[in-house]
Amino acid sequence: MNEETNNQKTILLVEDDIYIAEIYQKQLEMMGFKAFTAGKAEEALTILGKNTVDLIILDLLLPGMSGLQLLQLLKQDDRYKTIPVVIVSNLEGQEVREEGLSLGAEKFITKVTITPYDLVSVVKEVLAA
Repeated sequence: MNEETNNQKTILLVEDDIYIAEIYQKQLEMMGFKAFTAGKAEEALTILGKNTVDLIILDLLLPGMSGLQLLQLLKQDDRYKTIPVVIVSNLEGQEVREEGLSLGAEKFITKVTITPYDLVSVVKEVLAA
């Protein structure tokens, strides 16, 4: 079931909805990834401080610091600025999309348009780039 274990790449999923986080985490792990979850930006920073992460999946609507604020902080920090970020959010609109991409996200995906399986495909695509 583990698809070639993906060289045990590590994904940080920053998502405050525990049900969505659990679904994404299980799908990533089934496909051979190691996945950490964080329910808020501050928790994500703690995980990043203790672990090497290959990619971040980031929701924008988080309690406390927003996903865009976290993205900006990550891209200004030499320790994290090279980690690819994929935004997966229910926030829509060209302005939000452009801001996320201009801050350094690799992709911006609307949550309702992607299945957990499709998200794994996006993760693989970004990691292969």
